[in-house]
Amino acid sequence: RSGGGGARGHSAAVHCVDFGGPSPGVLSAPSHSAATCSKDGTCKIWNIDVRYTFKEDPKCRATLEAPDNAPLHLCALSREESPAWLAAYSRT
Repeated sequence: RSGGGGARGHSAAVHCVDFGGPSPGVLSAPSHSAATCSKDGTCKIWNIDVRYTFKEDPKCRATLEAPDNAPLHLCALSREESPAWLAAYSRT
């Protein structure tokens, strides 16, 4: 599903986006990845190192499902150029 030109991939609303930069929600220059978590119970890791001027979309590198398929509310990538860790949180 697309949110008005956004990345396709989640089947429900996205609750959180993290770019793995120096603080949550801040896009930093060396960041090539982003994580999203959704009401559909999935976290997705995206390659955002694309050519937007050529209308390329970010590419999904991985999809992780919540063990109980509960909606996910927060996600965070580790703070490095090539993130090695993803944390996700559900209120349920």
